[in-house]
Amino acid sequence: MTFSSGLKLFSSSPEALFYETTQIVNFKKLVDVLFDNGYQAQTSDVVVDYKNKTAYGKKPLSVRGEKFDLDSTGFDIRQNGNEMDFSGPVRVALKSPEKNVVILAQKSAEVRQKTQTITAFEKVISDDGINKVYCEELTAYFNQTGKNQYELRSVQAQRNVKIKTPTEEITGNEAYYDMIKEKAFITGNVVVKRAEGTVNGDRAIIDMKNGTSQIETDASRKDRVKGTLLPLQLKKKE
Repeated sequence: MTFSSGLKLFSSSPEALFYETTQIVNFKKLVDVLFDNGYQAQTSDVVVDYKNKTAYGKKPLSVRGEKFDLDSTGFDIRQNGNEMDFSGPVRVALKSPEKNVVILAQKSAEVRQKTQTITAFEKVISDDGINKVYCEELTAYFNQTGKNQYELRSVQAQRNVKIKTPTEEITGNEAYYDMIKEKAFITGNVVVKRAEGTVNGDRAIIDMKNGTSQIETDASRKDRVKGTLLPLQLKKKE
């Protein structure tokens, strides 16, 4: 099967049923999938619609490759490969020479080719080995660096957001993590906790690289900053 991105996959199984009229193949037992970019996948009991370029399976799926690994309990590929849904629990390990990032999701994960995003749902954890992001919905944004090759550039977290660094814990309604600049921006009912104390504010800017934090509060809401946290910089937003 060839997807709209140009990616080709080749499937093999000890047993398969082919329906010539509908161009549907039901692969039974163990299914090995080889992609022309070097990635390999393994699952069982897969239905492939070659005519409409769709495929789905409800058994555990394992994908291994140079840039990422993926494990899920099922999958659904639609729109000629532009939309891929993976049922949870889902584990995605993004690999790079600089930093590896592991994303865990309890419910599901969606991969969208057109927007170059992965969105994970329910009890999501993103872990780069140093910092952790907890939330209910997380979207990872990528830059395309070559044919079927992508680089993680940023992460957006929503609902019940919590970020843990080696020196502090930050909670808020939403967060944006710039992987290139290694900075996180948290908004909405922000609380920063450190050994020295706790500070509340409207926004927080966390420099993940050097471990510094800046809390901002609206000038019209002077009572929003509460507590004392000596290593932090407090700033009122005009």
